[in-house]
Amino acid sequence: MDSWTPERKATKRAEMRAALSSPYRSLRLFLYLCFAGSGVIGTLVFLSRTLGGLAKGNYDLWVNSFFMALLHVVLVVTMVVLFRAEREREIAQTERFLRKQK
Repeated sequence: MDSWTPERKATKRAEMRAALSSPYRSLRLFLYLCFAGSGVIGTLVFLSRTLGGLAKGNYDLWVNSFFMALLHVVLVVTMVVLFRAEREREIAQTERFLRKQK
């Protein structure tokens, strides 16, 4: 029983062509995930420092840590937006190659 129908073959061929047209896409996706993970860890660290600064009454530490945590949140949001845009481009490119084949 052959599960490779003509539609599935065409889809796989379109996916391979899309992957060949953008060879560093997987590297970019990996870097986006790494930077987002780093941002999450940084956010947790600086939020704990923020809470520590508030508990001790050290407002200079609180302000600095709060803005660093905010910077890390912006980093995470940016990486998520870039990751989603890259995935949408990949899907659109695969669909474009699939339409070309037909």
